[in-house]
Amino acid sequence: MGRQHDVRDVNELVNVVFSGLSPLVIEGVADEAELILVWARTPQDPVP
Repeated sequence: MGRQHDVRDVNELVNVVFSGLSPLVIEGVADEAELILVWARTPQDPVP
């Protein structure tokens, strides 16, 4: 039985995990079995 995820669920999870941190540019999110992998970096330009 396959698992199906809604993109909104992943976006909400990323917002919860990274809330309160310095601004990050999320470059990718992947569901890998028991893990959710997030690729992120800090922005190149200062955030106003």
